[in-house]
Amino acid sequence: VGSGLGVLGLRLGLSLGFGLALAFAAPPRQRNLSLRHAPNPNPKPKKTMSFGDLSTAAGLAKLDQHMLANSYVKGFTFSAADEACFAACGGLPGASYPHAARWFLHIAALTGTKVIGGSAAAPAAAAPAAAAPAAA
Repeated sequence: VGSGLGVLGLRLGLSLGFGLALAFAAPPRQRNLSLRHAPNPNPKPKKTMSFGDLSTAAGLAKLDQHMLANSYVKGFTFSAADEACFAACGGLPGASYPHAARWFLHIAALTGTKVIGGSAAAPAAAAPAAAAPAAA
């Protein structure tokens, strides 16, 4: 019976001693991960949306083709790319570009721009409040 306790005590002593040694061990060295992966010498160019000059028929045709299956120029929400293309259009695309025209009117509504006679006007300023009728 005595020898069993001695072995158990030896096991406890070793496990506690090992645990203390780990607790007081020096922290692991930080690795320099920036040198781990070398930069790609031939990165792929990022794809960008380019319709060309949107004041020409070719540019509007590219925009119209893109808007056939998309609601926005880039992504699934209104973005700076939509604003840039909207400004580059200069006006409502003609009837031969129905998808570009739909997109143009949608962006005009989002930005608060009025479309007058096919051209975009600056966003409307808040109208002054009408004077209350005078009490008699």
